[in-house]
Amino acid sequence: MSQNTLKYLINSIFNRPNPLPPFSLELTYDGIHISQVFKDITKIFMAGINMKYGNDNAINILELTDYKMNNIKEYMYAIGITYSINFIDNKTFVNLQRRSIFYKTKLSDYHFYIHIEIDKVIIVNFDYYCKPTVWNRLL
Repeated sequence: MSQNTLKYLINSIFNRPNPLPPFSLELTYDGIHISQVFKDITKIFMAGINMKYGNDNAINILELTDYKMNNIKEYMYAIGITYSINFIDNKTFVNLQRRSIFYKTKLSDYHFYIHIEIDKVIIVNFDYYCKPTVWNRLL
């Protein structure tokens, strides 16, 4: 995806007071490897956090509350993407790196790592969003 298209998409998602409904915008690619899709989603995610909660193009990770990150998640639903965040220590991170999947075919096979302290790592994992289903009694 070109930089201008990506910038336009980021503005379309995050430059509004409230999130769009899920699947309001379509993220489409033609003949591209899933690793490039992951890179673009990571850029969208980071730019959205910066747009909503950054200060002079800097993000203070310690100020990102559960409320703020859940709000970013609501914005990401507009392109049909969700994510999970896990906090781990460095020893666990090293063990995960050893067991890493080498043949990645799905978006969820990729992870985005943020080292925030000597012994603390944040792992962000993207996946496709599925609307929750509501069970309606049949009888």
